[in-house]
Amino acid sequence: RVLRGVAVPREALSLHRTYVAASLALKENAERLRTYHSDYVGALVAASRIELLRSVFQDIANDIRALEKKYNIS
Repeated sequence: RVLRGVAVPREALSLHRTYVAASLALKENAERLRTYHSDYVGALVAASRIELLRSVFQDIANDIRALEKKYNIS
């Protein structure tokens, strides 16, 4: 909830939305992993989804690096 309410420059709005969505998906799937004793298949699905999020977070990191380069932020 806190991340959704953060003021973001227009240029980074898409990046911010992607980050918030990916972070929420990671949280939800991590929580599902805890249910492996009662829902093993659901936990396997959650683990698979977490692995798929890897590329999303890599794209986010690349976009952040591009903004850092553009604005000479180190």
